[in-house]
Amino acid sequence: EAKPDTITLEEFINGKEAKAPDIDVDPLNDIAALLYTGGTTGLPKGVMLTHNNLVSDCLAVLSSMRPENEEEIEAVYGTGVSLTVLPICHSFGFIVLIISSVLSSMLVMFDSFNPSEVLEAIEYYKCTTFIGVPVMYQMIVNSPDFTKRDLSSLESASSGSATLATELIKKWKEVLGFAVGQGFGLTETSPVTHTQPAWLPEIRPASIGIPIIDTDAKIVDPETLEELPPGKIGELLLKGPQVMIGYWKSPEATAETFVNDWLRTGDLARMDEDGYFYIEGRTKDMIKYKGYKVMPKEVEEKLYEHPAVLEVGVVSFPDPNIGETIKAYVVLKPEYKDKITENDLIEWSKEKMAAYKYPRHIEFLNVLPRTAVGKIFRRRLREREN
Repeated sequence: EAKPDTITLEEFINGKEAKAPDIDVDPLNDIAALLYTGGTTGLPKGVMLTHNNLVSDCLAVLSSMRPENEEEIEAVYGTGVSLTVLPICHSFGFIVLIISSVLSSMLVMFDSFNPSEVLEAIEYYKCTTFIGVPVMYQMIVNSPDFTKRDLSSLESASSGSATLATELIKKWKEVLGFAVGQGFGLTETSPVTHTQPAWLPEIRPASIGIPIIDTDAKIVDPETLEELPPGKIGELLLKGPQVMIGYWKSPEATAETFVNDWLRTGDLARMDEDGYFYIEGRTKDMIKYKGYKVMPKEVEEKLYEHPAVLEVGVVSFPDPNIGETIKAYVVLKPEYKDKITENDLIEWSKEKMAAYKYPRHIEFLNVLPRTAVGKIFRRRLREREN
C-alpha cells in the first residue's frame, strides 16, 4: 500500500503495454551507460560502462549483503526503505537506483539536500537505510533535528565518494548506536569495489572494507608499480568484471589508466594485516612540504576536532622558497563567526599536529566548493591561488 503522496509500481505501469524492444544486445561489449567522472583533479571524462559492468557490480554488492539463511533472504525483498539524495546521473546514485529496483524496495529520493527535510522523511517513511556522502553526514549530525527526530527505524547507513571524518562517525554512532559503513568505488568501476558487509568479524569505521566478490585489489608503488606489503601506503589498483571498457573517444587517457589489465585509480591507500583497506587520499592531492609527504586527509581530520570547524578543505599552497606549503580553507560554525581568527586556528594546529603537518595558511570561507556528489573540489581551491 502506497503512503500519501507516493505511487506504487502497479499504478505506474497500469495501462502500459508490456512489449519488449526488438533489439539484440551484447552485454559484454555494448554500452549501457555513459557516465562522467567528477573532474575533481582534471576535466570530466566519459566512462563507458557495459551491461555486464553494471549487472556484475549490482550482483556483487547484493552478494555481500546476503543473509545466511533462506528465510532472511526472502525477508529482504520488498521490505526495505532506503533514502538517498544522490544524483541519479552519477554512478553512486545510479547503482543505488539499480540495487533498489532489484530488491523491490522503496527508494525515497530528493532533488536537493536539506538535513531537516531528510531527517523528517526518515521518521515519516520509517527508512531502514540512509545512503549519502560525507558532507551530508556532516550537515545531519550538526542539525538540531538530529537528536529530535525518531530515527529508530534506521538499521544501516552507508557513505561513499570520499572519506568520512572520524569525528562525524563518532557523533553518528553516539546518537544511533551503529557506525556508518564506508565503502569505495569509482565511476570507472560501476562504481562499487569495496564494502564492509555485516558478516565481517569487525566493522572498522575508518576502513572502506574489503573487495567485493570477483574483485582484485592491490597496493603498488606509484612510480615503480611494485606491489607493496600490508601497512605501506601506495596507489590502489583494481581488476574485476565491473571495470569500464574505456573512456569515451579518449584512447590515450584509457591507455594511461590501464597497466596490464589493472585499473590505476590514482588513489593512495593501504591494506592492513587483516585485509581491510584504507583510503589515504589522491596521488595528485599529496602535498610535498620540505621533503615530507602530507595527505590533506590527515590535516583535515585533526582540524575537525576543533569545536569551531564546520567544514575544512586542505590543499597545497605555492611557496617561492620551498615550492609548496599547506593551506586550509575553513568554514566556521555560525556561533563561532567573528569569535575566532585564522591565526588562532594555526596556533591550535601547532599544538595538535607534527611540525611538518600543521597548515601554514588558513582562510575562512562561507562555503567550500564541492562536486555534484559532495566531494571537496580541491582543484577549485588550488585555482584560487593562481
